[in-house]
Amino acid sequence: MKQMAAAAMTEWMMMVQSDQYLLRPFTGLDFERMVELLRAPGILYYDLAGNQGHGHYSERAHLISRRRYLDIPGL
Repeated sequence: MKQMAAAAMTEWMMMVQSDQYLLRPFTGLDFERMVELLRAPGILYYDLAGNQGHGHYSERAHLISRRRYLDIPGL
């Protein structure tokens, strides 16, 4: 995932692992609202997997800033 993130040419990345799926269509308006929330300094990612990480970061399904993802220690 880190190599894919490093090669990405966009500011935002969405990850949905193969055993995850979204229950409804993901629209441009959904994206805009999530990005607005993610611009807050204390928000790392938008969890699309229903808190499967139990409050801890999980790569199951999420939207995240590419830069912030690459800054996560230990990837």
